[in-house]
Amino acid sequence: MTYANGKRGYIDISNEAIKKLSDADFPSFMGWQKIADGNTLFDCNGMCDIDTLKKLVKDAATGKELPVIEDVTEAQKAQALSTYITLDNPVRQALRGFICHAPSEWDSTNNETRYAKLLDEGGFYHRREQGYKDFLKYLKAIQFWDVTGLPAGGNLWFFHPLAFIRHFRKCGWLSENELLSMLPMSALRHAKGADGHAHWISENIPVNRNNRSSIHVNYIELNKMMCKFNIAPNPLRIAAFLGNAMVETQWFQRLHENNASAKYWPWDGRGFLQLTWPDNYVKYWKFLGRSIPETLEKELGESAKKANKEGNNTSFKDSNYPALTPQMVQWREDTAVKPVHAAESSGAYWAWTGAMRYADKPTAMQRQVQNITKPGFRPVVYYSCQSYGQIAATVNFGSTPKDLAKIARVNGILARYQAYTSALMVLADGTSFPCDEGHGWDNPAGYERRNV
Repeated sequence: MTYANGKRGYIDISNEAIKKLSDADFPSFMGWQKIADGNTLFDCNGMCDIDTLKKLVKDAATGKELPVIEDVTEAQKAQALSTYITLDNPVRQALRGFICHAPSEWDSTNNETRYAKLLDEGGFYHRREQGYKDFLKYLKAIQFWDVTGLPAGGNLWFFHPLAFIRHFRKCGWLSENELLSMLPMSALRHAKGADGHAHWISENIPVNRNNRSSIHVNYIELNKMMCKFNIAPNPLRIAAFLGNAMVETQWFQRLHENNASAKYWPWDGRGFLQLTWPDNYVKYWKFLGRSIPETLEKELGESAKKANKEGNNTSFKDSNYPALTPQMVQWREDTAVKPVHAAESSGAYWAWTGAMRYADKPTAMQRQVQNITKPGFRPVVYYSCQSYGQIAATVNFGSTPKDLAKIARVNGILARYQAYTSALMVLADGTSFPCDEGHGWDNPAGYERRNV
């Protein structure tokens, strides 16, 4: 890096003289400004002063002539302050970075001082003493600071709530409960009933010992993987990835398909995106820099063609491959049992299939209805999304089909749509879900947020 005029080199940040800052330090160069003693916006009664505010946001006002407020009533000053903040967008942007040290409006300790100006000429209660007393009485009745157990009469640190939330969302790191809270309350499935016929059912999705344990063991490596593969902190990418991972792992309950009847057994699904078929395992091993004999890779490829043609896994017995070492067999198992590989294999698969290129497209949600035939007839609303459907098809098929009608053939596609919707509701802002009249709403029909 260039550290001086005409000089390039490295800076050893381990030196104690160098101050290291993280997002949690709210550095000024990221737009944060501490408003406390010495530069406070608030006078002794806790009210904001417009003249001080103008000084603090002068840079944000981009050289505009700031309004001069003199010889006016308190009400006029308050109106001028409100107008100044509301109509000047650079000022509003600057205010979002203010971290203010001020008394709480829910603390009754300073009521008499805080609201005294309401009695001044031009104030709301000027010459209305009884009205002012009634106001203070009502105010004290709804203030609750005295029951919080916190010290009275002190100042608190105030953040702009949305700026605070959006700041920490940059991290993209999800807790165990946040991951589990994305599970939809129910999901659609096409299942064979006792009568031998296939029916659409809507089954409850549990948070139980299995998925709690799985997430507890794997969530750190899962988060690290999403950061490494540029899935996090983008909420749309995270929702698209996890919307598939939920269904692939039977709602985070199983990281190994463990299906001995599958035609690709024992190269069956493992990891968060259920890596299947030997070519994908070999590709992942190569991604890790492991050496795989060309003869083994060729033999496994031929067996895959045979398994697909015959519909069984007879040719895939490990004993058929002398070059398949016990270490390689363990590598295969590690994809399900070692958190780093359960996560990394899914990230690698996500990357090499190019699934993420569809995650950045607009989330154009379409309202759909599926009739439930068993155990009783009823309609269930879900929301499809073409761009997400392309992701689901890429994950399920290994590549994106040119014929978008094939998205309907994706295994568990309706449940994937429901998982994606649920993830969006936890992670993203501003997604529009059309109602039956066609208007957009910010809440999906029938959606219920899961409390974990």
